[in-house]
Amino acid sequence: MVRASVSGPDAAQPSSDGRSVLNGLLDKLERQPDRARRIQERLPEAFASAEARAACRAILEDAARAGAVELVTGRGETRHLVERVFLANPDALYLFLGRTPAAQLAAEAGATLRAQSSPSSPHAVQALEEIVRGWTEGRRPFGFGRDDVGRAARFIAVLDAVLKREPTDRSDMRTFSRLRTGNSKYVEELARPIADFMRWAALADQTLRDDDVLKSMGLEKFPQPVLLAGPIRVRDADFSGLVYGGAAPEDAANIVPVGPVRSVLTIENFASFNRHVREAKRPGDLVIYTGGFPSRTVIAALEAIASWNGGPFHHWGDIDRGGIGIALHLCRTLRVPVLPHLMDADTARRRGTLGSPIALGQADIPEAWASLADFLCGPECRFLEQEEIDPARPP
Repeated sequence: MVRASVSGPDAAQPSSDGRSVLNGLLDKLERQPDRARRIQERLPEAFASAEARAACRAILEDAARAGAVELVTGRGETRHLVERVFLANPDALYLFLGRTPAAQLAAEAGATLRAQSSPSSPHAVQALEEIVRGWTEGRRPFGFGRDDVGRAARFIAVLDAVLKREPTDRSDMRTFSRLRTGNSKYVEELARPIADFMRWAALADQTLRDDDVLKSMGLEKFPQPVLLAGPIRVRDADFSGLVYGGAAPEDAANIVPVGPVRSVLTIENFASFNRHVREAKRPGDLVIYTGGFPSRTVIAALEAIASWNGGPFHHWGDIDRGGIGIALHLCRTLRVPVLPHLMDADTARRRGTLGSPIALGQADIPEAWASLADFLCGPECRFLEQEEIDPARPP
């Protein structure tokens, strides 16, 4: 048997086609299999023609004789017209329409997916089970419907490879994808469902965008160098006399001081980084450009600095959902306190643009960021791009 391709009629404009009416009954049943009230469909008051009305009634009467539905006619002058159709026997109606039950389709799709998948990482196994469970419940977990088994199987294989990636693997996204999945574009094509799963499984912050989730996992088209300014050396290169310099991803963990460091400041946006190192940086200040959401390479550099600096970092970024998301990610990742710099509710009230309150979706917000988080989640929420603020030296 094959499933009918039509869907249930719109409640406001019922279909005049009898098979659509009958399929609508089964659509409602599959959406709410545990509903207590009897399932019904109401016929339209008007048809395109008398022939269309007669054809619709003929199909409905055939279904009623098969024991699949119960027909209810009108009263008075409309007692000869069918007004409503009640579902009497779902099995009989499936047989009458030649339609396969959704539960059977879901079971078949789930069995096929299991046969085509062999994940070894626990979280990839969890993703597989959630997809199969979602199909039985009529959902599309991570964007995959039961009619997309092949792509879902590819997703499981790619996710498995991503989750098993070694932290020391510095290969770019396409090289990694080619080596681990056999296709250089599979990871990129499946970026959204990978990020959806990571957020669903609480392996990534709920507020992160798809590309930021992948960046946190070290998956970028090609890792960018880390831009730094201050009294540091990377291997044999002394940065202290430069406006700023770039450390290759391979050297991100090889940053050492060449003099006293009085402050460490991370900056989200490139324009603000450029202005700060030229206009506000003092001798002894160490400034790092995060490149928006910090990649694994940037985090490696910051962890190296934290290992020998020990003092608090300051962070300057946009006052919005993305900006505080970056700040909170730094707070959770680094082993030193991260304090806000030029990011506070008073500044946003004075210079920001009114916005809709955001939902941060986490309870472990450090005290230093609590007042800004409360402001962004409250009714007075305002957003502010950091480029609107002139650079200033951290304390």
